[in-house]
Amino acid sequence: MKKFNKVASVLSLAMIGLGSNAIADSSDPIKIAINEWTGQHVSAHISGSVLEAAGYEVEYVTAGALPQFAAIAQGNLHLQPETWGNNVGEIYPKSVENGDIVVLGLTGLKPIESWMYPSYMTEATDRCLRRSLQQPPLSREPEQRHSGRRLLRT
Repeated sequence: MKKFNKVASVLSLAMIGLGSNAIADSSDPIKIAINEWTGQHVSAHISGSVLEAAGYEVEYVTAGALPQFAAIAQGNLHLQPETWGNNVGEIYPKSVENGDIVVLGLTGLKPIESWMYPSYMTEATDRCLRRSLQQPPLSREPEQRHSGRRLLRT
């Protein structure tokens, strides 16, 4: 709960700053990007709730992780409360450098990128891999190419 309060506080301050400086005189909605991951939905809705409580109209817009940066730079989206810069190439850092996107600050979130699966899959995957490795390698001979084996051993 303590971590949640810290994140909410940081987002609140950032959102109030954005609203009062950028769009305070506008009756148009503040368009907040919604991406493909649950944590970003939470960040976006917390941000939107803070802005709504401050009297602003908010609109949530589904946006892809990469196209959102062009939309923000063009003014079609106004806010992205959580982004991962490690998977979007050069568009994000270049947009920040050019001043097309303004970074308000860190949220305090510490994302972890990983694969997760149930523990019973470890044994099943190991068993499948061992069986596959016991098979002869896929033949390079034209008459044997369609033997059904797809694993090449190195």
